Amino acid sequence: MKNSISLPESVQQILDRFQQHGYEAYVVGGCIRDVLLHKTPSDWDFCTSANPDEILQCFADCKTIAVGKAYGTICVNWKSVWYEITTFRTESEYADYRRPSQVTFTTSLYEDLKRRDFTINAMAYHPQIGILDPFDGKLDLEKRIIRCVGNPEDRFQEDALRILRALRFASAYTCSLSQETNDAVFHHVNLLDSVAKERMCVEWTKLLCGSSCAVILQRYAAVVAHQFPTLQETIQNAPEWQAICERVAHVLPIPSIRWAAFCSVLGENAIGLLQQLRFSKQDQKNILRLVRLCQQPVLAEQSDLLRKMHQYGKEAVGDWLQMQLTSSSNQETVLQAIAQYKKIIADQICYTIKDMQICGNDLLAIGIPNGPAIGTCLNQLLEAVICGRVHNQRSELLQYAEAHYASSDTPNLMKY
Repeated sequence: MKNSISLPESVQQILDRFQQHGYEAYVVGGCIRDVLLHKTPSDWDFCTSANPDEILQCFADCKTIAVGKAYGTICVNWKSVWYEITTFRTESEYADYRRPSQVTFTTSLYEDLKRRDFTINAMAYHPQIGILDPFDGKLDLEKRIIRCVGNPEDRFQEDALRILRALRFASAYTCSLSQETNDAVFHHVNLLDSVAKERMCVEWTKLLCGSSCAVILQRYAAVVAHQFPTLQETIQNAPEWQAICERVAHVLPIPSIRWAAFCSVLGENAIGLLQQLRFSKQDQKNILRLVRLCQQPVLAEQSDLLRKMHQYGKEAVGDWLQMQLTSSSNQETVLQAIAQYKKIIADQICYTIKDMQICGNDLLAIGIPNGPAIGTCLNQLLEAVICGRVHNQRSELLQYAEAHYASSDTPNLMKY
C-alpha cells in the first residue's frame, strides 16, 4: 500500500495553519483507512499537539464549536466545511462502557493512537512525514483483518459499542476478526446491554448495508440472537437463518430495504425490534410497509399493483419489487410486475383519491349526504377506476356515482 496520500486543498491548508503556529498536526483515523482502500473519505479528522485553547487561537478567524472541549475536540469551519480537530490525549477509567472518566492531554502522537479502537483506524498522516502506523494497520488492511489496538478485552470494556463496530467493519470491508478480537466479541457480548440503542442502531444499519453482511450475520449469529431475542428461534434453524442472511445481502444496500429483508420473517412483530433500536416513527413506518408487502404475492396485474400503491405508497412498492427481483423464485412474474409498475408511473395512472377527477363537493352536488358517506363513495369510485369499470374522467365518474348511488340507509352506499 502507498505511503503518500493526495489531500484536498482545504485539508492541507489546515495542516499548514498548525505548522505556522508551531504545532504538530496530522489527519487521522478513518480517512486514512478509506484512502488506502481506494474509497473517498466522508470526512477528514485531525489530531494535534495543540491543546483546545491553542486550537481556538489558531483558528480565531473561523467559526468554531467547542462543545467537546473537555475531551479535547474543537470543530472548526474552514472554507464552509466543518472539521473535527482533537488534541493528542490519553484516556482512563471508563465508568459506563462508553465515556472515559479521565482525559489527559499529551504531546505524544503514539499515546493518542494507542487509545483508538482498531489498528486500521490508528494511523496518522502528514505529507512531510508519510503514514505513521505504529500498530501495523496497513498490514491488517492488506490481510483484511480487524484487530483491536492492544488488548481487545480492554478496548471492549472501554467502549462496548466497539463490539458492533468490529462486525460492521468486517461486513463493510470483507474482513475477518483476529482470533483475539473474535474471542473477545463472544466473551463480552453482554456489554452491549449497556450501550444506547440509538448508537447501536447506527452500527447495525451499517453492518446490514455492508457487502459481506451475510457472512458476518451467520458467523456472529450468537451476537444477533443476544441483541434481538425475537429472532432466536429463527436463528436456531440454520437453513432458514442462512436464507434470511443471503436475502439481506442480495437486496439493494439501502437502509430501509436491508432492514425490511432482515425483519421480514417477524411480520407485524418487526415493530418491536424497530422500537427497541429507537427508529424514528417515519423510519418504522417505511420499513413496516416493506415488511408487510413482503408477506404478499407478486402479481403482474395492473389492478393489484394499483391497490398496493394506494395502500403502501409508490416508493414502497417500487422498493418491494426490487427486493423481489433478487429473492423471488418467480422472476418472470416479477419482471412483468416491474414493467407494469413503470407503465403506471409513466402513464400517470390514477391510484389515489387525490388523483381522481372528482372531489367531495361534486358528490354533495349530486345528493350524496355529507359525512362518512362522501369518503366511502370516493373510495368505492377509486376501486372502480382501479378495476377499469370507469375511466378517471369527471363526467364518467359523476355518471357512475349517480347510477350506483343507493339510499342513505344502504350500508355499502353504492351497489355494483
